[in-house]
Amino acid sequence: MDKNKHLISRYLEGEMEPIEATGFEESLENDPELKEEMDLYREVEAAIADTEALDLRAQLDEIHEELTPQLEKMKKKSSKRVLRYAVAATIAVIISLGTYSLFFKGVDNNKIVSEFYKPYDVTLVNRSANTSITPLMREALYKYENQDYKEAILLFREILEINPEMTASHLYAGISYLEIEQYRKAEKSLTAVLKHNDNLYMEQADWYLGMVYILNNEKDKANMQFRKIKNSEGYYADEARKILRKLGTK
Repeated sequence: MDKNKHLISRYLEGEMEPIEATGFEESLENDPELKEEMDLYREVEAAIADTEALDLRAQLDEIHEELTPQLEKMKKKSSKRVLRYAVAATIAVIISLGTYSLFFKGVDNNKIVSEFYKPYDVTLVNRSANTSITPLMREALYKYENQDYKEAILLFREILEINPEMTASHLYAGISYLEIEQYRKAEKSLTAVLKHNDNLYMEQADWYLGMVYILNNEKDKANMQFRKIKNSEGYYADEARKILRKLGTK
């Protein structure tokens, strides 16, 4: 059962290699029990498709562990098909009554961000012309460190007018925009860092861009962004895994 759930989850999330996915599809055709589990999984997701995003999979695992004894008793008395439809129907009724929050915890985007987000520390060093600290940059970073983000943005913009390639200014400006809830401008600044492709701030820009997507309620983009971070196995990979679970993704 647990192995099947893991395989189903990986298949639906597109985490299987093509050969493995083909083998799994063949198993679906030849294994009625696996197919029924897949059908139930899909029915549950369909039942909550019009509700707010839920961290369903993680909580279904918890609920499954708690209800396993009762489910085993029901299996002895009922056919698998009857049980499958009973579970799906129960979930649908819970949702239709508006009481699903008693059983599933809704994902609060602000709560996720507050748990994992903090402004990036000032870590500039004189390692290249791109990161050397000019008096203007020093003043901008001083404003940033003191949470005077609007003034910091003005100074970072002034720096970028002089040197558009100053990736550090793009990064800190992006985080400053995020702090004052100007998310589209934050996205633009952070994307500018990533366009340079080879600099000291790629991981940070990816991370904060993911936060922007969460705060903008762009779940698909957030999932893709944090999956990218997870797969990179970089500094933020473990945190990205945790966020994906809270977003209902693995």
